[in-house]
Amino acid sequence: MGTNREADDLRIRKTKATIQTAFIQMLAEVPFNEISVATLMKRSGYSRGAFYLHYQSVWDVYEEVMRAYVEDLFAGYQEECQRGKRENEQAFSVVYEVIKSVKKWYPFGKTLLNKVRVPDLMPEIVEDFTLHKCPEKALLFPAEIIKYADPKDIVAQEMGKRFCVVNTVAMFEGAARFVTSNMTEEDMLKLAKSMHAGNVAFNRYEKHMDIDVIK
Repeated sequence: MGTNREADDLRIRKTKATIQTAFIQMLAEVPFNEISVATLMKRSGYSRGAFYLHYQSVWDVYEEVMRAYVEDLFAGYQEECQRGKRENEQAFSVVYEVIKSVKKWYPFGKTLLNKVRVPDLMPEIVEDFTLHKCPEKALLFPAEIIKYADPKDIVAQEMGKRFCVVNTVAMFEGAARFVTSNMTEEDMLKLAKSMHAGNVAFNRYEKHMDIDVIK
C-alpha cells in the first residue's frame, strides 16, 4: 500500500505534467509573451492556486520544460557511451537518438526554432549540461579539442568548450528543423546519415560566438 507521501508526489507530478503539456500546446499557438497564468490554467483545467503551489511564473514552467527537453536530447549521449562502439559509429548513434527524442517531443522543438515566438534558452541550458553534467567522452568529436589542448592554456580550453556547446545546439536545432510527426524509422535513419555527414548547416551558429571556431 502506498504512503501518503507517495500519493502526494504522484499528485504533484501529475499536476505539473498537465500544466507543462498545456504550456507546450499553447506555445505552438501563440507567442510566449501572450501566455498568462490565467490562460495557462484555463487550458490545463487547474486553478491559479494550483499553479502557484509549484511555480512563481510562466517563465518557470518554460525553463522546467526546456531543461526536461534538453535532458532528453542528451540521454542518447549517455546511453551510447556505454556501448563500446567505435567513435564514428557512436557519433552516428548519438545523432539518431537525438532525432528520436525530437520526434517524441514534436512539435516543441519546431516551436523553439521561432525566436520571435519564444525566448531562446537553448544555448544556456545546453551549456549547463555540456560543461557540467555530461562526461567528456559523451561530447564525441568536439571534446577532442579539449583533450588535446594544453591544460594550462585557458583560452584554448575555453574555445574547446564553447565549440562543444555551439556544435551541440546546432545538432539539436538541426534535428528539430527537419523532424516531422509522421517520420518513419527509415526517414529518421536517412536524416541521421545526412546530419552525421555534416549536411545540416552549422555556420549560422558561429556568428553568436565571440571567438574563432576551430575548423
